[in-house]
Amino acid sequence: MRLKAPESIDRPLALEQRLGVELYRKSRGVRRATPLTEHGQRLLPHALNFLDAARELGELFTDSPGAKEVKVVASQYLMHYVLIGAVRKFHKAFPQIRIRLSIRTEQQIEEDLLTDPTISLGLAAPYEPSPALEYRHLFEMNWSLITPRRHRLLERKKIRLRDLVGHAAAIDG
Repeated sequence: MRLKAPESIDRPLALEQRLGVELYRKSRGVRRATPLTEHGQRLLPHALNFLDAARELGELFTDSPGAKEVKVVASQYLMHYVLIGAVRKFHKAFPQIRIRLSIRTEQQIEEDLLTDPTISLGLAAPYEPSPALEYRHLFEMNWSLITPRRHRLLERKKIRLRDLVGHAAAIDG
């Protein structure tokens, strides 16, 4: 007797076979990094756009309008530590609006905002901004230094990044 894999597994494997490339790394257990290969990462935004277009086409002939969707791109740090909680609160207040979050680097966020009209907004840490986009400062973020107890850096009232250089060299060396 041969066991058949669930359709959710068959489809990506069939797509890989048809395209002739590996889209994701197959492994068991907890994954610490994205399972997508470089080809899979290149395909993902196109696949998401295709699914969105198919959903919109399906809603074209229904009498009731579907949920509204807002696409937001953000850096990984902001996504994990700021946006997920904010989107939960937003969804409770506005359940008819779906927020689609995507993680990008700052440069990818800029590029996506300039080239993909379906993206509503982007959130990124400060860096060299493009003159083609408008930027608004949202909040300050305090950073913390964590050291073993009684570390000599803790004797200072204020610690700057340059104060860490000698300590990092000692660790690396």
